[in-house]
Amino acid sequence: MKDINKTFQEQFLEASSDIHLATRFWNRHNPKPFDLLNNFQYYQLRERLFALLQECRKIDSAAFDRIHKGHPYYFIGIASYLLDDFQTAIYFFDAAVTEDMNSGAHPITDPRPSTRFLMLEGAEIRQGAKVITELTEAKIDRILTHYNTQITKHASIPQLTKDALRIDFIVPCLTNVSNPGLRTLVTALITYCIEWDFRNQHFDYGVKSGTSEPFFSHLFRGCLLFESLLLHNRMHRPTGKNLGAILNESIIRQELNTRPIIGKGGDILHDVFVELNTYNNTIDEAIKITYMTRNTLGHNLGWDTCITQEQYQNLYLITASSCLHVIACLWK
Repeated sequence: MKDINKTFQEQFLEASSDIHLATRFWNRHNPKPFDLLNNFQYYQLRERLFALLQECRKIDSAAFDRIHKGHPYYFIGIASYLLDDFQTAIYFFDAAVTEDMNSGAHPITDPRPSTRFLMLEGAEIRQGAKVITELTEAKIDRILTHYNTQITKHASIPQLTKDALRIDFIVPCLTNVSNPGLRTLVTALITYCIEWDFRNQHFDYGVKSGTSEPFFSHLFRGCLLFESLLLHNRMHRPTGKNLGAILNESIIRQELNTRPIIGKGGDILHDVFVELNTYNNTIDEAIKITYMTRNTLGHNLGWDTCITQEQYQNLYLITASSCLHVIACLWK
């Protein structure tokens, strides 16, 4: 009996046991996704795929767990990215990576379109998210350029190439079987970098006062990433229980080439902005400001002072540079 004469349930159950049948199944029930994307129907595509996944799960949850779901996850990622829903996008791109790696893919030896995205390989062909991957890679290039031209002027501060970022950081996180949660560090770095342009545009729309929560939440996630990169670094696991203690450990300071963090604690947002006024593009100052921002935004979002566009831009680059510095020094 030809597949076309089989019921949806029969097609799904059959596809759950074979990756090639799964590919055929998803292609049949998600026809011409690029037509929807080219017509800016991102939400319609995503909702179609969510509904398809829900229907499959209702039929047989065990079969749903078995079937290779790289196709729907990948296109949900694309649609969500184009909807500026970046955390959802990266979540599903990573889910597609999981599906592909479980079927034998590897970001170096056997790459797939999903791994191309997280590896920032926009130049590679045969990937549906090529334009998105190119854009994401350009945004990572931007912070690498800032770090390498502004922060590493002193010879003692190491530069970080994109290849080193991939090999020393992204690949070990993606392929760590014993600690798959490390992939969150990769996805957090990517979402932090791609979200900034979208949030930065908010300042162009004339809002004068009120909430700064989108900017505070975004910056805080960057600060939390900085702390997480320190906690999980590949060279010297810290013993400190909080960020200040970690940054003051002698081996950490030696590797980062930084002075001890000296702070009174209980910083307010105004203190961060005052520190910004004398910022000198050194790694010491960048890490100090990242530390202050983390402790400020990690305990209170209800500050009376709104953040300006210039302050937001500077804090974004400072926090990103601090993250890259930890990767350059402690993820080798």
